[in-house]
Amino acid sequence: MEVKDLSKDKLISNNGLDEDIYGGSQEHVEKDMCSFDEVQDDRAVEVAKQERGDNVRGIVFMILAGMCFSTASITCKIVYMRNEYLNGIDYMLWRSVFPTLISIIQVLSAKVNVFDIKKGFRLLLVFRSVVSVIGMPCYFIAVKYIPLSFATLIYNISPLLVGILSYLILKEQITSLKVISVVGAFTGIFILTFHKDEDYQAGQFYMLGLILVGINCCTQAVNTLTLRALNKEIHYLVSPFWYFATSLILALMILAVYPSAYHFSKFTKIDLTIFLLSTLFAYGGQLFSSKALKYSEASLITPLQYLNILYFLISDIAIFHSTFTVTDAIGGLLILVSLLAPVSQTFYLKYCRQ
Repeated sequence: MEVKDLSKDKLISNNGLDEDIYGGSQEHVEKDMCSFDEVQDDRAVEVAKQERGDNVRGIVFMILAGMCFSTASITCKIVYMRNEYLNGIDYMLWRSVFPTLISIIQVLSAKVNVFDIKKGFRLLLVFRSVVSVIGMPCYFIAVKYIPLSFATLIYNISPLLVGILSYLILKEQITSLKVISVVGAFTGIFILTFHKDEDYQAGQFYMLGLILVGINCCTQAVNTLTLRALNKEIHYLVSPFWYFATSLILALMILAVYPSAYHFSKFTKIDLTIFLLSTLFAYGGQLFSSKALKYSEASLITPLQYLNILYFLISDIAIFHSTFTVTDAIGGLLILVSLLAPVSQTFYLKYCRQ
């Protein structure tokens, strides 16, 4: 007679030999357990490889996003310098119309349903879109009233906020290398910008400009965190579509209520052409940043926004004929070295470490 011992999942036979309930001996069970452990180890290795690959893709897409956003800002600044009547409200309208059309075409071609989203994620998506749309014109209005160097320094506090909040909210891992990278890059930005515009005379809207760029800094941090949370669950094309569609709705509401906020009669063909190019780069920035935050942690790739400063530095010299100084070289080098550290580690883990 055999008695089943449920607590041990074994059958105890009359002869005293323990057998597995599936009929195998204890030796076979141990072999099966070893095989199971090996499978688990293999899966862990594959997951680690996938994560390293995703981090590399995230880094590449974030660098591309930074280049697009920087070009959009530079071209927008060129229009402001050409035409004193234009402002961030004008830019928001043009920045909304063309990217929304492009986004509609792209989601239709990819057969992505941008409305088939779970209720909780839908609310978060609306929140992210509204916050981003509110923050976006703040920066482009601010750079009209304060030097670009001031706006850049305040705006780039955002990755510091993202690093802290991603640890507290998204439970991302914050390593010492990430901390050193962010602090080092921000120090480089300070060195690069503190001596700029020493002859600048604050105008009557100077304080307004500082407040607006501060709002933009906070909204950008919220935007990054919510986008990372969303992109774990939804297609990367969904967030850009909702962002530009929300921006277009807001722009049309302003047009209906306060049409004099726009200066259609002041535009020249060249202004419109440059604005169009700027909006296309803005769409590229949104698209690439959405893809980047689909693959990588916010705390890893957000500091790469500091590379924008190097793009601005090059544009200042090449386009706006600024003087290249020793502090420019020191600050730029510190930014580059600080950001290369975690990037190099990521590429090493992906391609060199077996």
